[in-house]
Amino acid sequence: MAQAKKYKRFSKYLLLDHLFDGGMAEIYRARELTDQETAQVGSKIVAIKLIRQEYSADPEYKKMFEQELKVCFGFIHPNVAQTFDYGEKNNKLYAVLEYIDGRNLKQYLDIMTLQKKKFTIPMAVYITSQICLGMDYTHKFTDKLSGKAYNLIHRDISPHNIMMSFEGLVKVIDFGIAKADTNQEKTQTGVIKGKTSYLAPEYLAEGIKLDHRYDQFAVALTLWDLLFGKKLFDAKNQMAILKQVYDCNIPNPNDVDSQVEIPDELADILLKALSRDPQDRYKDMDMFNRALVMFLNKNYPEFNVATLKEFIGSLYRTEIGNNRDKLKTYGSIDVKPYLNDYKLELTGQLTVETPETAAPQEQKRAQNAATATDPHNAPPAVSPTTPPPPPPTSLRKKVPVKKSATKTGRTKIQRNRPDFARKSGQSSWAVAMVLSIIVPLVTVLIGVDIISYRDYPLVNTYLKQYEQFIPEDFKALEMTHEKGRLMIPNLAPNQQLFVENKLVQLQAARTPANTHDDPDSHADAEPFIELDMYRHVNLRLQAPGKRPVFKTIKLSMKNPVFKWRPAPARKIATGGIITTLNHSMKEYLEIVVDKNSVHYSLPIINKQELPVGRYEGKVWDRERQTFKKINFQVRRNRITKIIPES
Repeated sequence: MAQAKKYKRFSKYLLLDHLFDGGMAEIYRARELTDQETAQVGSKIVAIKLIRQEYSADPEYKKMFEQELKVCFGFIHPNVAQTFDYGEKNNKLYAVLEYIDGRNLKQYLDIMTLQKKKFTIPMAVYITSQICLGMDYTHKFTDKLSGKAYNLIHRDISPHNIMMSFEGLVKVIDFGIAKADTNQEKTQTGVIKGKTSYLAPEYLAEGIKLDHRYDQFAVALTLWDLLFGKKLFDAKNQMAILKQVYDCNIPNPNDVDSQVEIPDELADILLKALSRDPQDRYKDMDMFNRALVMFLNKNYPEFNVATLKEFIGSLYRTEIGNNRDKLKTYGSIDVKPYLNDYKLELTGQLTVETPETAAPQEQKRAQNAATATDPHNAPPAVSPTTPPPPPPTSLRKKVPVKKSATKTGRTKIQRNRPDFARKSGQSSWAVAMVLSIIVPLVTVLIGVDIISYRDYPLVNTYLKQYEQFIPEDFKALEMTHEKGRLMIPNLAPNQQLFVENKLVQLQAARTPANTHDDPDSHADAEPFIELDMYRHVNLRLQAPGKRPVFKTIKLSMKNPVFKWRPAPARKIATGGIITTLNHSMKEYLEIVVDKNSVHYSLPIINKQELPVGRYEGKVWDRERQTFKKINFQVRRNRITKIIPES
């Protein structure tokens, strides 16, 4: 008799097979473990996304991961993939997602290219209509508990992020870079988020605030792909694609492919959604969907999703059959041993398994069986007075490490210990109790641009009771949404101001009324720029042929205005740098100029001026958080083309 296959387990999920292995995460098809003797329904199939440990330990990635889940956790819609659970276990971030038995639209388009097939017009319109329904839901999503509207923009709609099951069900996935009012993260200057061929022109315009119509443009580009089997914006390199996006010269759909005849009504719908000016597009995704549905019902009244299902079956006939056989095999697995292991894990009697180190737990099961038959094999009983064992290393809170330089130049590591840890008795207990309340409150206040504490009466009560313990900066930050001002008196015409490496212009001065009555009002007569309060802001002042001047400031309610009078810049010899065009838009160059870290988005097409000298830098990949070293020399009045080391 053949020995039954052993499966790995992650928490209460049995990992069935490995679906995808990316640079940052692994995705498994899994089965939820339930007690089948008492469960009213059978266990369901899910997809589990496991983030690799090196990324799970990265605070920035962890923040991004949590923000994505915060955005989409509440979504319940037939055209949006659902998130069931998320958290961190065994030093790994994970998310339990809806399993969609199908492929993404990019995979469908690829296999149709190989088989020389295309979606019919009603199929393409129906799929796009379903995308519109899902996007309209997410754009207008409101949190039921707080009543707060998310005002979400997906920002990465493309065939890659639209799943379609073998049954013809269409679902939007991957809200990893979605922009919502609940997000704390600010988009970095020069960082392009989303796939280049599916950007909207307004993304590349200076000072334009994106709204939900940005996604509408991307959905229309996806419809273009479905109709013609190829991208609207496509070129040999990304800079050429960006130029196409910015110019936004949309050809007449009937001039694209002689084999595809687009009805004029559909062409008008498509061109309206692809308008260069967002104001000329549909008001929202609902209106876009209504136009598509009206066209579909009018011109193809007999179309049914069953037609789409049959077409999908012709593309993946073998794969669908094999997949169904697999699911039947997974359904026949005896989950009781794994469920027992999970129950033992919850009680601390079983070592936690991970997908990397998981081995069949036969030894543990044998010991448990031996214990049941022979009482002498049982572990020693724990006395009620015996102190509990220390928590696993992975669950212990790490003590922050402070580094300080010694006289010898070596780094001395000190561990911060709370004051109450050095004390004993009732005083330390009291301080600990106070801190146990204040720390969560401070955490809430740090995220006040997301949720106001006034929405939560319990938190508001605690604030009134313990506000004397809360730093003034945090209280001021919560109670104001105003910005502070930076002023630079006597700014020379040839000087340029950069805020977080982005060139900005000072706002025109206002002439105050009755300035003789209010001496302080003279401040408004000078050019200024508004900056966020309670955040460290990096400034750089630069003029041709002179060394840059750097400054870091932080505005507050006590000091809402900062007048910067930089020292005269020294004259220096300068040269320029450019890069090759074969850089990814996800990369940026980091170098140190006058002991300050400066970032340049890649590729660098227009010359960037730097002081003469030798530089050691890094070309970072924002997505993978990896870098390549680079060394180059800037020569006087010459342009240097820099190439990273392989």
